[in-house]
Amino acid sequence: MNTYNLKTVQESVVINGNLSTTTYTIPVDIDNSIPNYLNKNRVIKEDKMLVFDTEQEYLDYFNVL
Repeated sequence: MNTYNLKTVQESVVINGNLSTTTYTIPVDIDNSIPNYLNKNRVIKEDKMLVFDTEQEYLDYFNVL
């Protein structure tokens, strides 16, 4: 399991003079890089994202709670 800080970022697009802004919350590592977390089990807890390496690790996490 890896723990990442969450960072809020905005993305803006201008189409035909109209501005559209979307806000995302993404995990970042200690270097402010976005880790590979897609297609992995994950939990957001206390402003952190926990990313599990295996399905079993994810299930074990909930059995401990």
